[in-house]
Amino acid sequence: MIRVEFENGSFKEYENPVKIKSLIDKNDYNYFACKVNNKLRDFDYVITKNCKVDFVDFKDTDASKVYESSLRFVLLMASYRVNKDLSLVASFNISRSTMFRNKNGEAIDLETFKKIEKEMKNIVDADYKIVRHTVNRDKATEIYNSIG
Repeated sequence: MIRVEFENGSFKEYENPVKIKSLIDKNDYNYFACKVNNKLRDFDYVITKNCKVDFVDFKDTDASKVYESSLRFVLLMASYRVNKDLSLVASFNISRSTMFRNKNGEAIDLETFKKIEKEMKNIVDADYKIVRHTVNRDKATEIYNSIG
């Protein structure tokens, strides 16, 4: 039996491994991630042993980090779809803000900006599943070089 304890002190027991997303009430979309034994996990994580699960929403700084990194990914994906030659670089500031600039230093015109914004909305509406892959440095370099 796998015992899963929740932050409110309740628990459930499962005979087989269970995905985090199966533990979430379908009507409650306020969560962005969860912590399993205090380690941040996505909803596709499979629980295989006894643990404590805490769901995180915007009250938790970790949820904000998940949201911000997802938003950065959507922006980069949209800009690539709009113009493959556009190379955005992120700068992280002390005020917790993130600034993107064109790597070649050229300004992004308003028309391109609006296209990127529209494409970001399309990506969000498509509700793509984000799958995390772990690869070594050489493989990551190969992937990024193939994109340009």
